[in-house]
Amino acid sequence: GGISTLNITVNPLPANAGSISGDVTVCQGENGVVYTVPVIANTTSYNWTLPTGATIALDNNNSITVDFSSSAISGDFIVYGNNSCGDGVADTLSVVVNPLPGAAGSITGSVNITNCPASTSIEYSIAGVTNATSYLWNTPNNSTIVSGINTDTILVDFGFGASSGNISVMPQNACGNGTSNSLPIVVDDPVSQNVCLVTVDDNSAYNQIVWEKNETPVLASYNIYREVTTGVYNLIANVHKDSLSVYDDMTADPNVTSYSYKITAMDTCGNESPQSDFHNTIHLQFLGNGNLQWTLYDIENQSNPVDFYEVFRDDSSTGAWNSISNTI
Repeated sequence: GGISTLNITVNPLPANAGSISGDVTVCQGENGVVYTVPVIANTTSYNWTLPTGATIALDNNNSITVDFSSSAISGDFIVYGNNSCGDGVADTLSVVVNPLPGAAGSITGSVNITNCPASTSIEYSIAGVTNATSYLWNTPNNSTIVSGINTDTILVDFGFGASSGNISVMPQNACGNGTSNSLPIVVDDPVSQNVCLVTVDDNSAYNQIVWEKNETPVLASYNIYREVTTGVYNLIANVHKDSLSVYDDMTADPNVTSYSYKITAMDTCGNESPQSDFHNTIHLQFLGNGNLQWTLYDIENQSNPVDFYEVFRDDSSTGAWNSISNTI
């Protein structure tokens, strides 16, 4: 009989996968990490297996871009080629995923802060946080960490006028930050004082500075300041808290010019409040021929603090003053 011939094509399996290249040490929360395997011969698709928490963000067959979640764990990257005949031999790359710090626990420490007496070396702390190598603390304005920076326990000095706010801490390590925690604190109000008004005595011989007394328990006294050049104020008097809340500036002549005054409060610890807004006196002048002019009463940071001005005249020099003008 005759000879029959049958041609058989044997399709190959995918070649063995080469070595995977890419970072073998990464961090939880790290994104955009590229892993590559050399092109595998006879392969129509690449099958990648990743550890828990690692996901493929971009798949280019033999090259993938991987994102690691904040809970990703260490494990093996595995890849092999595939075609219609089956699977090739896989390659494995072990990857270590370093953890982020854990969450900060509750902060312990004083929540009520005083300006007087001064609050210094106040301790705040948290329990050590898993995987944390340092701690980032933040404190309110006018407070300073004087000990323990980057540790789980700090000492804080609160300066005069420190603000209420939060003490906060964030655990850190080389991979990033853990969840922060905060502790609200309340700083008592420092002494402060405002001028009520500035005026003249009944005979227009000197200026008077008037204020309403501050009832702060730690108040000691008041400082009176007068402007000597534009924007420069010199201390002219210190008035005890128990004195009358009026100061007579006997060195100021209201018949010559107007004057500007500020006031501060002193506490028993020696702290002085910021200077108040200035009050500027009225200076009335007679120009002749029945003409008068005066400077406006002025309060810093206020517009038009006076509703109207009323001018009085003593026609008989007996102290009987009669209104002659009412001007808005």
